[in-house]
Amino acid sequence: MPIEHVAPEDWQEAVVDDRGRIERIPYELCVLVSLRKAIRRREMTSPMSPATTPSEISRSASGARLPARRRETQMSTRHIVIETRLGPITLVAKGETIAGLYFRHHVRRPSQETFGPEVADSTDPLLNEAARQLRHYLAGRRKQFDLPLAAEGDVFQHTVWDIVKSIQCGDTTTYGRIAEQVRDRSLAQRVGQAVGANPLCIFVPCHRVVGSNGSLTGYAGGLERKQALLKLEEPPAVSAGRLF
Repeated sequence: MPIEHVAPEDWQEAVVDDRGRIERIPYELCVLVSLRKAIRRREMTSPMSPATTPSEISRSASGARLPARRRETQMSTRHIVIETRLGPITLVAKGETIAGLYFRHHVRRPSQETFGPEVADSTDPLLNEAARQLRHYLAGRRKQFDLPLAAEGDVFQHTVWDIVKSIQCGDTTTYGRIAEQVRDRSLAQRVGQAVGANPLCIFVPCHRVVGSNGSLTGYAGGLERKQALLKLEEPPAVSAGRLF
């Protein structure tokens, strides 16, 4: 193919061989070659300036570099504390995901240092949205959450948490049933440990997991909160039939 027939937008994907013909080359290789050339040009024009990494040149060339505040928000761990009917709740974000929800006296609550700095929810869109949805849920105006969640755990824990996430508002299940879903009823105790280690209480509704006889059993936020959450989610007919 004559070089004059190569469209400008295709130049970075073509190369002239030793016979003057145009051949395609992988896009990734073109990018690498372009970055190397950019580095060499910069070194020649600014010999005293510190070396620039390919990623920095790439961001500069594309014009897609994010504002400093947004880059910091995307990469950092930070938290907010909101007042609710269940007491103060800490919401933790890591990058662009919600990574934790903890009550003040929370079983297995991580150390405060792991939460990162406290920020104002008005300055953090992700935490602000998480707080808004949580308040609406506690006010009875929301039954599900639409948030990017990222809990840290092993494969078995994530298997259990995925099952817990599928429990609908107003329903409950037992540790034994979850063990059956992971195809080994003998793992009920291990299931209980995984449920107890859930770092995203309410968002991943572990309060909907009860004992085999319907008893509340344990809850990282305390049994009073578990009872309050289950009562909040009760269908109207069930709630109307309560004697207490």
